[in-house]
Amino acid sequence: MDTRCSSFSFKTESWKNSTDCCKWDGVTCDNLSGYVIGLDLSCNNLKGELHHNSSMFKLRHLQQLNLAFNDFYGSSMHVDIGDLVNLTHLNLSNTYFS
Repeated sequence: MDTRCSSFSFKTESWKNSTDCCKWDGVTCDNLSGYVIGLDLSCNNLKGELHHNSSMFKLRHLQQLNLAFNDFYGSSMHVDIGDLVNLTHLNLSNTYFS
């Protein structure tokens, strides 16, 4: 089975500040607490660097993070990933982190 992206999805284009983030593409929330527990940004054509002040690192209840098939060439994963203490699944396949 080929795990590469057949196309890019641009999930973040649906993300609007004034709307419920639990209804955004690529976001999974816990039904009881409403906390974001999953973030799937695979095949989203993300490029560049993940900054230490990224709001992603503030999702303390996050259990699953998928950044596969994006281009973070030359960037390194910030140490703040360690703050995601509930993270059980991390997919960094083909992200080109250094």
